[in-house]
Amino acid sequence: MPYLSLLLLGLVAFVSTDIDDLLLLVLLFADRRLSSRQVVLGQYLGFLGLLVVSLACSLLAIVIPAHWLGLLGLWPLLVGLKRLWLRPPEDVVGASAESAASSVGICTVAFITLANGGDNITVYVPLFAGLGVMQVGILVSEFLVLVAIWCLIARFLVTHPVIGGAIRRVAHAILPYVLIGLGAWILLRSLTGSL
Repeated sequence: MPYLSLLLLGLVAFVSTDIDDLLLLVLLFADRRLSSRQVVLGQYLGFLGLLVVSLACSLLAIVIPAHWLGLLGLWPLLVGLKRLWLRPPEDVVGASAESAASSVGICTVAFITLANGGDNITVYVPLFAGLGVMQVGILVSEFLVLVAIWCLIARFLVTHPVIGGAIRRVAHAILPYVLIGLGAWILLRSLTGSL
């Protein structure tokens, strides 16, 4: 496969499976309890987990049953419920942001990325299985660069002088519901797929 075609294929595969991650990243960057460093490291950790699972499945020619992947939906559901239930008063959010950020952290972002990655695995496994080692290496490198671009776009939107303030004002109110909805959707999709 020509190099340019491979890069285009990688771009289409990434964007089609990670467009929802861009919205999640915007909300996570706007969350005052998370530092930008935690969001970026968590996103990379979760995405690397998706790549490892996809590569392992493509090498072993197996597919992880959808109901097993669906159990990952419990994580964003529980995090969303916790944030909704334990939401501090508006004036306390800023003051407690530093201490709360350490308890939420990188692992939460990584697990949310993993839980939302069922479509990534579904696309990446057959994609990797049909390519050689060098081509897979090129795609993995491209995906890692695209994750950085995704993080930069999300961070730009949150820090933009005009729209950033509005995003930050509503993100803490929206994020629990987005996480609950995402978790429920992942669980429901896996349950209906296994029936």
